[in-house]
Amino acid sequence: MSRNGLEIETWPAELRLLVECCHPAPGDEQLARLTDVITAGIDWNALLRFANYHQVVSLVRYRLQKLTPGLIPAPVWEALGKLDQHSRMRAIGLMVELLRIVKACRAEGVELICLKGPVLALQLHGDISRRHCMDLDFLVRFQDVRKTHSILQQLGYEATNPEIFTSSIHWSVFTRSKHHVCFRRTGETLQLEVHFRLFKNPHVLSNQLLDAWSRSESLVFRGVELKTLASVDNMIFLCVHGSIHRWFLLKWLADVAHWCQACPADWESLAARATVLGLDRPVAQSLCLRRILFDAPVTDMFAPSHPDPAVLEMTRQALQVVRETRERGSHGLGDVFRERLYLLKLKRTWRYKLRYVRDLFYLDSHRNILRLPSLLFPLYLLLNPFLWFYKNYLRRQPPREK
Repeated sequence: MSRNGLEIETWPAELRLLVECCHPAPGDEQLARLTDVITAGIDWNALLRFANYHQVVSLVRYRLQKLTPGLIPAPVWEALGKLDQHSRMRAIGLMVELLRIVKACRAEGVELICLKGPVLALQLHGDISRRHCMDLDFLVRFQDVRKTHSILQQLGYEATNPEIFTSSIHWSVFTRSKHHVCFRRTGETLQLEVHFRLFKNPHVLSNQLLDAWSRSESLVFRGVELKTLASVDNMIFLCVHGSIHRWFLLKWLADVAHWCQACPADWESLAARATVLGLDRPVAQSLCLRRILFDAPVTDMFAPSHPDPAVLEMTRQALQVVRETRERGSHGLGDVFRERLYLLKLKRTWRYKLRYVRDLFYLDSHRNILRLPSLLFPLYLLLNPFLWFYKNYLRRQPPREK
């Protein structure tokens, strides 16, 4: 399976099988590839771990059921079914909660834009259970953050860092250096992320430049209107979100591939919008990865005769991250350094780069390591370099079970 000079056939068979299962428009060729990979030999336990890690269990099961009966061992099929059922039940629960939150906020005059989650599953697959979802993400206007907090409190949620709503110092620092507030209900794993910016670094994509509210689109589910980003903006958001995380989950690459399939792109509009927003690099990288993994053509607008070396390097790193399939936090110092350099290439502007370097030492991100009372909050300015070094180089988190 050599594609565009990249030896995908050297990847583990289980990972190649996942890639084929994530293909947005599988035909006879993809089904033949699936059969060939399986008959050549599969470590089924590794496949289950990889599918669960990359959060593509539902896609894998949906594709494998189209193969000749008997190719998949019965115990493996049963295990996939249990994982898929768990994912489906979670998706249904998330959608029920999403509708409740949207209606409660709308009743109080707060409009939410739904990001990713079950709404994206609807857009991509027409089925909320086909895409694995971990939490709910919303975009709100900055002036509505406190009001949203009050509404969510009435629904039983509490902010994971409640001090930002009681201390003006914490609020000022938090909103300048973070992009969302996390909420949870006691005893539950569901997490809500209420975004007042799409990304932590405001120079990745500013709210003013995005103009999300005037460009937003809507869909209706069970009689409730749900706002989403405009089609082109949503595609760019998916590309940038995955690129920032170096695409360590195949789910995100599948999202981009399925988005291009479900919402055929106006490539000229996409290229123009990405250029205006200064996000042509992550978009070009995303489409290069789509071409490599899913044999999808790339328009000349994103495949020039002399490609950007930064895009090629970002694409190479992303493929390496997918290939290694390692849990975040289990990498060594060299990989930490490579990730820092990678993120510096995301945008060309010096404002973005300077803000990124500043955020490496952002003081509030270290409060989980050392908690100081509000009166001693300024001491973080002195302690930050030491806390940053401890967090990134001395405190090594063991990988979680896959």
